[in-house]
Amino acid sequence: LLSIPLGAAVLTERFLRKDPPDPRELSELEEAIKNILENAEFPFKEEVIRGLSLVGTGGTVTSIAAMKQNVPLPEISPENLNGTQINSSQIEEIFDKIKQCPFSERAILPGLDRNRAIVIIAGTLCVLLIMQHLQVDRLYVSLSDLLEGVLLDFLENFRVVEETKI
Repeated sequence: LLSIPLGAAVLTERFLRKDPPDPRELSELEEAIKNILENAEFPFKEEVIRGLSLVGTGGTVTSIAAMKQNVPLPEISPENLNGTQINSSQIEEIFDKIKQCPFSERAILPGLDRNRAIVIIAGTLCVLLIMQHLQVDRLYVSLSDLLEGVLLDFLENFRVVEETKI
């Protein structure tokens, strides 16, 4: 298991002071994210991940999917977004749009919660740079989170252990 310190809120607070951010701020943010990714010790060889897809969870990925699909906030649900496929060029389009918008404009974009509008620029850039770093072009959306995955994995392993005791 690998955890990389790329939280959208922390990165926004640390690098993005202007609204909308200026090119220098975005450049510094990009360099910081790239440095973190370069120094991370991924538990797999790079050639293993090439050509595979990523599954993204959490608020940033959900927001990106909802904006891509123009899903209004009340309609954001696993039924409407789970399994949505997004490629890097679609995420780049969203990023290019939101990085130029002041908060007041981002906050009213379809699919973007007002509270998420503060951190969506840094979060979206993280997603893009992770995809570039891993040389992956597709991202599948899951509204389930990592904790749910860990729990399901635990329960599956528990069931196997219980079955072997019988």
